Amino acid sequence: MKKIKEIWDSNRIVLVLSFVIIICFVVIFVIGIKLFVGVNSSPYGDRLEGLSEHAIKDEDKSSIIDKYKENESVKDVDIHAQGKILYIKINFEGINLDKAKEIVNKSLETYSEDIKNNYDLEFILLEESTEEVPGFTIMGAKNIHRNNVIWNNNTPYEVENEENE
Repeated sequence: MKKIKEIWDSNRIVLVLSFVIIICFVVIFVIGIKLFVGVNSSPYGDRLEGLSEHAIKDEDKSSIIDKYKENESVKDVDIHAQGKILYIKINFEGINLDKAKEIVNKSLETYSEDIKNNYDLEFILLEESTEEVPGFTIMGAKNIHRNNVIWNNNTPYEVENEENE
């Protein structure tokens, strides 16, 4: 006991610092394991939790496609689900941009509440330019917390030609 007391008295600072360093290494090790190894093996974390309960069936997709194709201006519709985002690509023919947006906004009523409450909707509207119609490409989005589609401003970017004089 006397020997331990002598070691403590002569090396008190070194022993305290060693003890603090050991505790710091243990804390760093535990935090590192939780951050880098983790319990969750999914690359999306828990964002996709409950997705299997609200999975979109092929019948849902086909009914949505059929509803769009009831309009004679809709040429083709493609629906793709990835995670909790439903991508809807609609090709139009012989229609202007405002009318296309109106068709999409009206179509929101046909989506089931299950889809509207669990999936974000991403719309891509395309119209090839012809002699009669200028054509457009525009994207819109509706998340689960909104009731309407938000459209990008679709302002074309023109590069100015610089001439060397």
